[in-house]
Amino acid sequence: MPKGATVSMIDASPHVPGRAFAAVNNYRQNDFKPYVFVTEDFGKTWRNVNSGLDDELWVRVVREDPTDGDVWYCGTEAGVFIRVQDSNWMKMGGLPDAPVHDLVLKENDIVIATHGRGFYVFEDRQIFGTLLAPNAAMKTLKILPSVGDPSRFGPVGRGEVGNNPDGYGLKVVFWSPTEQKDAVLTMKDRDGFAVASQRIGTINPGLNSAYLSPSYP
Repeated sequence: MPKGATVSMIDASPHVPGRAFAAVNNYRQNDFKPYVFVTEDFGKTWRNVNSGLDDELWVRVVREDPTDGDVWYCGTEAGVFIRVQDSNWMKMGGLPDAPVHDLVLKENDIVIATHGRGFYVFEDRQIFGTLLAPNAAMKTLKILPSVGDPSRFGPVGRGEVGNNPDGYGLKVVFWSPTEQKDAVLTMKDRDGFAVASQRIGTINPGLNSAYLSPSYP
């Protein structure tokens, strides 16, 4: 730990006796490196576990998942990162690149407090234990009902023409471990017949979502 650095947060493991985490930053001395320290022996020795974090991405908070001791989270100056089973830290998609000052793991959710971009809640965090494990493949997380129900928008005034809301169709939330170019998302029935397809362009690493409208080849 650099001399004069700031310990912004210390958190004890809910799973392993003797394990604790320390989030350290040193940006006030023009040192922007990430310092994520963990001890396994009640603080006698510490090691820096920053593999996968950008060299100029300092850390403000580290938490261990209360239901899975192999899943760790850290809030950085540009979003949230996740570490699973001693792998490298991986960025959690779907959030603005804003400073994250605190994380609260409550029930099935992650509550994320940013500086300047408000609060975010990510539901069903248990997916990370399997999705981010080594050699994880692309997986679908959720399929939500159509948001295009016109009754939600009330009556249309006389002489006016109503428009379909943005995002009309079936919302699919999915995870991709890598970037995919010129992607097409297709839904098939149990016989392999394509019942919906949507060109969505580039898929970013991490969490993604898209809307599928019924279409037939």
